[in-house]
Amino acid sequence: MNDRKALKMFKDKADSKSYILSGDLTVNNSNNVYKYDVSVFYKNNMYRVKLLNKDTNYSQIILKNNKGVYIVTPSLNKSFKFQSNWPYNNSEVYLLKSLLSDIEGDDNRKFKKEKNMYSFSTSVNYPSNRHLVRQSIIFDRKMNAKRVNVYDDNGSIVINMIFNKIKYNKYIANSNFKLDNNLSIKETFESSSEVQSVYPLDIPSGTHLSNEDKSEDGKSVIMTFDGDKPFTLVEEVLEASPKETVIPTFGEPVYLQDGYGTVSDNSVYFTSGKNSYYLVSDSLNKDELVSVASSINAVPTMK
Repeated sequence: MNDRKALKMFKDKADSKSYILSGDLTVNNSNNVYKYDVSVFYKNNMYRVKLLNKDTNYSQIILKNNKGVYIVTPSLNKSFKFQSNWPYNNSEVYLLKSLLSDIEGDDNRKFKKEKNMYSFSTSVNYPSNRHLVRQSIIFDRKMNAKRVNVYDDNGSIVINMIFNKIKYNKYIANSNFKLDNNLSIKETFESSSEVQSVYPLDIPSGTHLSNEDKSEDGKSVIMTFDGDKPFTLVEEVLEASPKETVIPTFGEPVYLQDGYGTVSDNSVYFTSGKNSYYLVSDSLNKDELVSVASSINAVPTMK
């Protein structure tokens, strides 16, 4: 099979009116390994992606319907709403159309056959992580996606997606893409009594921690970093909302630490473990904000 025939066969599958897939996702982030059960419903440009963290048993749902894009955290009763082009503005290893777009968009892609498998090697588009540069997409003989490896500029695998099952042109009820139905999924979250202060490992040169102010109840801490590129980091104990809450957001979804958060031109917000993190700066650009946020270690470190 040659490049063109293989691409046509995969395009026919990726262009299906609907599909259901499941698989296992592994992400190596800041020396930590996060593993997820992934399930995807796709129907007529609507998406529902559920990522279940295998360690914490908490889930996030990325939902795209005709009203917008949402990041839903059922355990917190919260959803962030975006006016976003997701998933068409970046690569996503668990979405067939995204993989197809990466293949079609790379004139220098490489195609090869290995035993009974085929593979495309392509460039990738991860605006929130410029260190991710290439991916290999492995298919079976019928051009069903079987595995994706995403590599950084050191040649290390950062993201690995294994497809366990894909069913094409299956009936999917529209109710799966309604926000209320996804926000009402019940998961219990146990919050901490006090915030656990954690610090970024990647701080711009000429910048240092100048002040750390913890609230009287111990549930939040404000860290001030001064110097050449000052920024403020607010950490708070995560607590579930007493009622289902939708929060309009100006920015884009971004994967940070062990889940999705939001990034704008001057701020990043995400949750990890039992904390929420809000990083804001008028001096850092978006790439620098994401770099600092990605380096916040889940384990307390030396300042």
